[in-house]
Amino acid sequence: MKKIIKAGLLFGLMFLMAGSAWALPIDSGDLVIMGVGGKSTYNMTHADSNDAWVYYSSFCLEHTNYFSEGSTYKVESVADYTTGGGIDTKGPYNYDPNWVYNDSKDYLSDQTKWLFASYFSGNFGAFSDTLALSVQNAIWYMEDEISDSSSWDSINSAYGGSGYAVTGWDIQAVNLVNLDGSGDIQSQLVGNNPVPEPATMVLFGIGLLSMAGAGRKKIKK
Repeated sequence: MKKIIKAGLLFGLMFLMAGSAWALPIDSGDLVIMGVGGKSTYNMTHADSNDAWVYYSSFCLEHTNYFSEGSTYKVESVADYTTGGGIDTKGPYNYDPNWVYNDSKDYLSDQTKWLFASYFSGNFGAFSDTLALSVQNAIWYMEDEISDSSSWDSINSAYGGSGYAVTGWDIQAVNLVNLDGSGDIQSQLVGNNPVPEPATMVLFGIGLLSMAGAGRKKIKK
């Protein structure tokens, strides 16, 4: 019984440690280096509190705001909204009647989060520049940045029948400014799935039991 309890405690400890690793460890004041991951996806890297480099694949949220590839920017905030406001918040999905340019919170739509989670989960098919471009245009449409709905209409028609749930995902807008705190450089959509899949946890548990068995045999020798 003691061995079972110890194995359970070890499992719980490792689960908590793994959970912290799955979180989104980026915060206001952090410095990030921006890059282009393809024709329509972007990437940002930053050093976490342990000086370990973290890499994020992302889509941008503001259609007419630009960053310089390879340049370093400061994170103004990490939130459920963009701070720049983009082009038009008077659209059908993230309309904010109290919006004032550069002075209010332009919240992410549920559809935008669903697009991000579904793309990086592989639900839309194999990754490609063509697919990424379609998802990026759909996100811009959802965020009222462009008026062309063709990419959204196509994706929604094929995959949107089951709703726009993003269970387990932590998806945020990373709002970037210049190093001196000036400017509205860009807002990048980043996120991950901090909740391990059941199959992953089953395999993890089997691995722990195997470790416990190996330890027991070693003691008997």
